[in-house]
Amino acid sequence: LTQGGKIRHTINMEVDSASGDMLQRKAPTNFETNPDEFTVEAGEFTKQYSVIYFARLTQLKSVLMQKTKDRWGESDGSPVFCPQVLSLQQDVDSVVIGTLLKNMKLKPTVLQKISGNLGSNLCNYTSDDDVLIIEDVSGRVQLKAGEIGELNPAHFVTGVVLGLRGRATTNGVFLVDDICYPDVAPQSTLGSHITLEDTSVEKEYIAIVSGLNFGANQEMLPLEMMVDFLLGNLGDPNSNITASKISRLIVAGNSLKPIGMESHQISSFKQQKLNDRIFLSLEGSLTELDRFLCKISSTMPVDFMPGDEDISNSFLPQKPVSYVIFPHAKRYQNLSCVSNPYKFSING
Repeated sequence: LTQGGKIRHTINMEVDSASGDMLQRKAPTNFETNPDEFTVEAGEFTKQYSVIYFARLTQLKSVLMQKTKDRWGESDGSPVFCPQVLSLQQDVDSVVIGTLLKNMKLKPTVLQKISGNLGSNLCNYTSDDDVLIIEDVSGRVQLKAGEIGELNPAHFVTGVVLGLRGRATTNGVFLVDDICYPDVAPQSTLGSHITLEDTSVEKEYIAIVSGLNFGANQEMLPLEMMVDFLLGNLGDPNSNITASKISRLIVAGNSLKPIGMESHQISSFKQQKLNDRIFLSLEGSLTELDRFLCKISSTMPVDFMPGDEDISNSFLPQKPVSYVIFPHAKRYQNLSCVSNPYKFSING
């Protein structure tokens, strides 16, 4: 391919006995996934973040209530456990549970967008004027540092459910003395028949790559070496043994980076308003990406996830990329275009 007067390397698409996968590759066992788990119906924008925050608070409140009682006691002299934010009493040692909100004055709002007053284009919306707030279904109250010493808004994010101990002041501010977080969510465990120390079970690997950036006028040699490694054509026999245990490749987003595409053009292609210039920029990039996926998919399962610079919707969850843009790779059943996020399990 040539672009901008420069000769660019390409990945050979043909797979034959000399360059194909010569490994006795380990086949994945008990691979499970639900391709529709993160599928959103077209035009479904009725669900708002407030519903997610409410559900999260409802589920974690009982957990935090027990943790705060274990931490700060439930006997005489212990703080008062308030059922809601607005039930706080002034100058009383209290515990309250709610959702944290960080009010960022620099963050654009819908009203600013409608009025056309978005101000400067910032890459960071945090500032020293940010304010922390605790809220639940009853209301909200502003937070400031009490005996805790420091309560830096830069160390927190909106949406965290936590328990706070402190005192409410006469001016409607809650002075935080201590913070209690919920435990880590229950984690899935390995099957009872598998342990990390069990040497009798053959090892199996999943390869994960991202940011391939086809079309970014980059050197193609590293990509070619990765392909050769996955196919068992690179390195010593020990490397080939390792490669043979890779049962799956996951391409985790940002596989395209068309040359000369500016930020406003990327936004327009996310909205599916592609113009001729963007089509020409994408054509070569998609051809190279198709060749790459074709070569790998001919030998092993490949799950292709979209990223924020790929051809998919710009909000999460992102829909799977259409197979149409991979005319050669789509011939292999090993290629699966999946959503972002993507969830799967292997061997339980």
